Amino acid sequence: MSEDLDLDALRKIAVAAPQSDWEAYSVPGRNRNAAGYSAVEVGDHEVRVTAPEGCFRIVAHMAAFDPPTVLAILDRLATAERDRDASEEKAGHFMGCANAAEREERRLRLAHQEAYARANTAEANVLRLEELATDIEQARSDSGLSIRVAEELRHRLKEDH
Repeated sequence: MSEDLDLDALRKIAVAAPQSDWEAYSVPGRNRNAAGYSAVEVGDHEVRVTAPEGCFRIVAHMAAFDPPTVLAILDRLATAERDRDASEEKAGHFMGCANAAEREERRLRLAHQEAYARANTAEANVLRLEELATDIEQARSDSGLSIRVAEELRHRLKEDH
């Protein structure tokens, strides 16, 4: 709603108005022909309001919203708007941090998944290498046995000749 109001104009009017106490009062009529009135007294001046009904409510309202009160309200509104803007800025900063943290969490999750997949691949490779090492040892053993068998056969053949 404050966006629709010209707060600077209200402040100028309040600053330009008399800064003394504003007091509301009513003066009853003296008889049927002389109507009473309600007034706001501002320093040495009197502002009269004459209306058949409810004129005291009008002057009471005017007195309640004297310039110091209006200026205090405008100051509080300005402070509240500054605080709101600062809070929105902080919220934006925190949202940026939260988004960055979320991105970093996703990046770390993907890196973890990739590392896990590489570890599984490495483990499978180690098992395959162990199998190959066993096969090589068996082949060496078999070839060593074959060499010994061949040497023994050669030796027997020599003995037989």
